[in-house]
Amino acid sequence: MKKQPNKLGLRAKIKDYMVDVNIDVFGYENKVTTNISKYLFDLSKESKISAEGINIRIAYPIHALEAHIYHFDRKIRSTSIKELTVFFIGQESTRVLDLETKVQKNVLNYISQYSRKSNIPIYCLSIRVSKPLNEVNIVMYKHSEIIESIPLKELIKYFK
Repeated sequence: MKKQPNKLGLRAKIKDYMVDVNIDVFGYENKVTTNISKYLFDLSKESKISAEGINIRIAYPIHALEAHIYHFDRKIRSTSIKELTVFFIGQESTRVLDLETKVQKNVLNYISQYSRKSNIPIYCLSIRVSKPLNEVNIVMYKHSEIIESIPLKELIKYFK
C-alpha cells in the first residue's frame, strides 16, 4: 500500500498570502477619507487658501494633546479636540455621542505607543494629516523630519 503525501489544507496554502489583508467591512476608511476631505475643503473655503496646502498637526508637546492647522508651514490657528473629532469621525457622529474624550485618549495612546516603540520622546513626535492630491496623507514626524507614512487603516483602529 502506497502512503498518500500530506495534503495542505486551503488555510495552510493561503496563510502567507493573507497576512496583510485587511477587510474594511463597515467602510470606515472611506468614511474617514470623506470626513477629512470635507473638513479640509471647508477650512479652505473659510480661510480662502488652497486645500492642498492645509495640514493638521497633532502632537503632545507639554502635558496635553494639541492640534494646529497649517497652510504649508504657516500656522493658521489652533483647533480643539471637538473639532479634531469632527475631522476624523464627522459631524453626525459627534451629535449622537460624546466622543471627544475617546478621540483624545486614543490619539494620545497611539502617539505614546509609537514613542515607546521607536524610542523617540513623545514631545518630539507629531502626526500630520493632509490631502495634497486625491489621497489622504498621514505622516509621523520627529520635529520637522519625516519618520514614516502611516496607513489610514492604522490610525482608524484608534478611533473605533
